[in-house]
Amino acid sequence: MALVATPASAAELSVCAVGCDHTTVADAVAAAAAGDTITIGAGTFPTFGVVVDKPLTIQGAGVGQTILDGGGASVGSVPGIFRILPGLDAKGSGEIIVRDMSLVNPGKNTTASQYFTISIGIKQATTGITGITLTDLDVEGTGDAARTGYGVYADTGLTGGVPRETPPLTITDSRFSEHVFNGIGVDGWGAPVTISGNDLQEGIGGSSSILVFNEYLPDRIIDPVVITDNVSDGRLVYIRNIDFNATLDTRGGFDDVTIAGNVITGLANVDAGILVSTNSTAATEPTQMGTVRVLDNDIVGDGTSPGTAGVTIGGHVIDAGVQGNSVVGVGTGVNVTQVKNQNPVSVEATDNRLFADDNGVGNTTTTTVDASRNWWGCQTDPALGAPECSGVSGTGGVTTAPWVVARLVSSADSVVEGGTATLTAALDRLSDGEPVGDALPVGGLDVQFSADRGAVDPADTVLDEALTATSTYTAPAGPGADTVTARIDLAEFEIAEPEGDLQLLAFGDAAVRGEAITLPLTITAAAVDPGTGGSGGDSGTGGSGGTGAPGSGTAAGVLPDAGSPVDAGGLAAALALLALGGVAMRMGLRVQPRHRA
Repeated sequence: MALVATPASAAELSVCAVGCDHTTVADAVAAAAAGDTITIGAGTFPTFGVVVDKPLTIQGAGVGQTILDGGGASVGSVPGIFRILPGLDAKGSGEIIVRDMSLVNPGKNTTASQYFTISIGIKQATTGITGITLTDLDVEGTGDAARTGYGVYADTGLTGGVPRETPPLTITDSRFSEHVFNGIGVDGWGAPVTISGNDLQEGIGGSSSILVFNEYLPDRIIDPVVITDNVSDGRLVYIRNIDFNATLDTRGGFDDVTIAGNVITGLANVDAGILVSTNSTAATEPTQMGTVRVLDNDIVGDGTSPGTAGVTIGGHVIDAGVQGNSVVGVGTGVNVTQVKNQNPVSVEATDNRLFADDNGVGNTTTTTVDASRNWWGCQTDPALGAPECSGVSGTGGVTTAPWVVARLVSSADSVVEGGTATLTAALDRLSDGEPVGDALPVGGLDVQFSADRGAVDPADTVLDEALTATSTYTAPAGPGADTVTARIDLAEFEIAEPEGDLQLLAFGDAAVRGEAITLPLTITAAAVDPGTGGSGGDSGTGGSGGTGAPGSGTAAGVLPDAGSPVDAGGLAAALALLALGGVAMRMGLRVQPRHRA
């Protein structure tokens, strides 16, 4: 095996309009040796089709300072502002890094007529490239629906039927916008992929912000795909073993997928915030997805589109865990669907906040989905379809018990006129009485207190880290009965007009609160001190047992809290125990695929 030498010391080459080593990025890259650093100054530089085929660091002066303009409608044989393309002969060993610049107005290549900003391809089995990192970039497409393309497109391939050697790919802390297809597309990358900390916009043609798929490798890709801490306007990521090429029915799936800590907003129409699915009719082991973890994501729909889904698990996924997510205002919070007659092996959708959704979980597969320990916005089994409840749908089994229930407790069941009691609302118990898990994402949720007659302060607050909130109740004047109420959780949507025939009160409203929990209190009369009366005296105005005027003692006014605590969650918990093991079966929703989703 031939060894490739790396220079003992790296040089730094500068690019600027006047007074630098080079005036164009292309000249600097051509002149650089492996391991060198190219620094690009502030300014706008026409740049198109620059081939990077050796380890280099290409660094700008910062986003908005260094701007590389791809020329838009220009045509070249090499797509992209940058074409990271290790050649036939390795040119040193090391990493390729592109950072700290804006990339705008990409041009197209002559063959595919697609507008790439950064195109990454591996053409040889041995390249000397140990990693590719893109960081702190602003990657902006043309915004023209007729000029299709991607922000970053990375693909591998085969040489003589043998998979090429791909290095780890890392894309972090960058912004992607105005692309027709995906901001980031990764095809058949047989090495670890990390996409983290980016601000993305779904494709203007309706594609996801990120697409990870495989149109090259016949074996399942064992290297991890990690997508974390990104923010997406519209659908975030679709992961498939193949996209929509029907001739590639036996391409491998992905064995290790983690999608965690992302924020997804603006879902509408038939969007899915996150989709992981096989797309093959073959039931062979390589085409299957392995372990998929969708954790701690915050997903928000528009509150009116029943075709949307927060998370979709489709086809032959061996082990899917959807946990700790907050999914609000979508048609189906977790959508488990059959794809080309393929069904998942195991799906656990637990410890999620499924609130103000038309359906919290939908299942159209032959696999029963474990959907226990979720907050659905209501006190009863979500399968029963309470108005405030995100329900369940589909022909497949969904196990909902135990579910999260809200509690309301008063420090006293009886309060004197003008007296006080402490009200505590909590979201810390399951319907079987057990505590909720640490993964449930409900800390900081809105809590609203109210009373029919008395006063509460504060009326609006939030759950603390212990998943409780308190308010002080002050009893009204006049003995009798009063009712206090707490509602946990709130979702608000900008809805101009109602859309469609939406039957559930918790879907299609501008503001949705959790089911009301009520608690009766008794108001007792304030005690009055009658005084001691006159003691008799020389004036004869009342002897020792006489009828003199009473003394001037004061009434008790406010007495200490009295009575035993009252818990409004007790009855609901008892009823919930009767419904354990409930399975929901209603018609489900299914996201329709679109090109380059």
